[in-house]
Amino acid sequence: PVSLMLDRRRQNRVRKEATASLMRLGSLEALPYLLAAIGRTKGELYQELLDGVATLLPRLTPKHYGQFRSDVVPNLCYLLENYRGNFVLVLLDAVQKIGDSRALLTVRRLAEKGESAEVRAKAKEVLPILEARREQENDAHNLLRASSEPVSQKELLRPAYNVTETQPETLLRPIDASPKEETVSVQVKPPTP
Repeated sequence: PVSLMLDRRRQNRVRKEATASLMRLGSLEALPYLLAAIGRTKGELYQELLDGVATLLPRLTPKHYGQFRSDVVPNLCYLLENYRGNFVLVLLDAVQKIGDSRALLTVRRLAEKGESAEVRAKAKEVLPILEARREQENDAHNLLRASSEPVSQKELLRPAYNVTETQPETLLRPIDASPKEETVSVQVKPPTP
């Protein structure tokens, strides 16, 4: 029991020093790690992590959208749901810049039942951005097809038959092209280990 307590203290000291180092560096690459650690800590280290996150969030820009690990938005939502005060405005600003459809429910809740008029107004400002991003996410799942008939047979592509083993990269060819005419080909690259 004593050794476990000493190990915990040592781990917390190391985590606190690592958090302080990441804050001094000021690199946004540290943000996902700080956010991930917040949910698993408490006490003095929790406050250090919050300070680190509060230092980094204002540096975000809309260019950072889609550039972070997939757990960043849920971790921001966790803070939005469990934190009060002006820090919520900083979090909402970050969600406005890098949030996606996973933040919609939390931001809607704040728009309706936020603790202050300022929080509700900011949440209402963020909602249209998140809804537009949800539409973009959904559009990525839809396949596009031609809106008109092809003008000529040359526009139609058919599987290339009689492909020899020396030409495995030839996947498609126009309908009227013979197998020896290579008009459309795709290079197949072996997967990288």
